[in-house]
Amino acid sequence: VSSSDLVMVSVAFIPFSLGLIAAGQSNRLLNELALLGETSLILVGFARWQPEARSRRVLWWILAGFLVSWVTAQVIQGRTAAFSVVSIPVAGLVKVGAAGFTLVSLVRSIDGRWTDHLWFWAALGVMVIYGTEVILDPLWLHAFGFRDDLVVGAFAVNTLGNVAGYALIGRGL
Repeated sequence: VSSSDLVMVSVAFIPFSLGLIAAGQSNRLLNELALLGETSLILVGFARWQPEARSRRVLWWILAGFLVSWVTAQVIQGRTAAFSVVSIPVAGLVKVGAAGFTLVSLVRSIDGRWTDHLWFWAALGVMVIYGTEVILDPLWLHAFGFRDDLVVGAFAVNTLGNVAGYALIGRGL
């Protein structure tokens, strides 16, 4: 799994999403599919980086648990929900946890400079990007339409988190 796979998943959904919006329909379910693909690819990538079979199995089990939780979240949220109140925070926590697990397992397994390896920068970047998202999503959900000033502030902080996270990943490339 490469970074280009993740980009392709995100980019492939844009025309479909725009088409649904132009037709006045909700694009939440389409975004849910993109979230499912992105999270699955991130977990597979981190599993492949694991130095031991036991660590890889842990991440495969986390992926299985995520898939079950994603399906459950779709049932809970229903087809008509405007925002993903369950699956986005769960996916964010799973990605942050997998990145942290990968960072710890690989740091413990190698001698030498950690910063010479892509996994170090990718794990840090994923933790910054999705850690920010996990913190801010509940704020957006509860403040949207009620405290738009908080939504704008949260959006700015999220954008800074994304820039910082992707810069970390870029540093590793």
